[in-house]
Amino acid sequence: MTRIEILNIRLGELEITKESIDKTIKDLYTEKQEKQTAILKEWFEGGLDDRDTYVKLKFNPTSFELFDVDGDDTRWSYASFYIQDKWNKKKEYTDIEVRISSESYKSVSERLISRSTQIVCYSQTALDFKDDILAEFNQLEEEYDGNTSELQKSLWEIKKSIDQQQSDIAKLKKEELTSKLTAEGIELDGNKNKGGFYLPSFEFKRNSITHGVKAIKVLKMSVSGKTVDLELKKRDWNGEIYTTIKERVRMDNVISFLNKNKELIA
Repeated sequence: MTRIEILNIRLGELEITKESIDKTIKDLYTEKQEKQTAILKEWFEGGLDDRDTYVKLKFNPTSFELFDVDGDDTRWSYASFYIQDKWNKKKEYTDIEVRISSESYKSVSERLISRSTQIVCYSQTALDFKDDILAEFNQLEEEYDGNTSELQKSLWEIKKSIDQQQSDIAKLKKEELTSKLTAEGIELDGNKNKGGFYLPSFEFKRNSITHGVKAIKVLKMSVSGKTVDLELKKRDWNGEIYTTIKERVRMDNVISFLNKNKELIA
């Protein structure tokens, strides 16, 4: 088993661990949202008069809305209540905001009275029990933060390990390609292309392209290893193979070309 294969196995293990932690954090967040919605329902859902056919409530984790109803048709939201929060090292819920939409009525109606009464009713509940509601939200947030803080740290460490593993694999692959390029060279097999026979083009310098590259070999490398002289074998339209020499080509361009066409490497 090669070093790259060993590193890829370890990389796969790290990615499985990351996915598991991600799922746990997501599940905890979903659970928190469900509990937040339950808190709002506990304080506000019972305030709606069963006989009131003009109002419908819609609850979200940190807000709820009053909707205008016409028979079976839920029309528009005319008042929204939001649990406000701020960040100071951690999230803290601080207030309840109310947003009321404006609408004109041609005459006084039961619908107008119903809407106005409900806005007053829910606003009074929010005012009377704001401290209790916010305390429940903050207690839930502390529980959630305590459950996820260590998971977030573990996730950060796993991501660092994955980045390092990917970097090590890329470095080894580059070393392997460089070694092969300077020894026997690398051939490309156009028959490996899934869409039919194809040999790629290599832009070795800006606006300088060699089409139908069949093989590539490093003839000479600079002391820094950043530039090389190349021997390219190319196939023309009628199948003839030609050899050409390209000087002072950036090694990064060569590696990028091979990585892009790795499926064709013979």
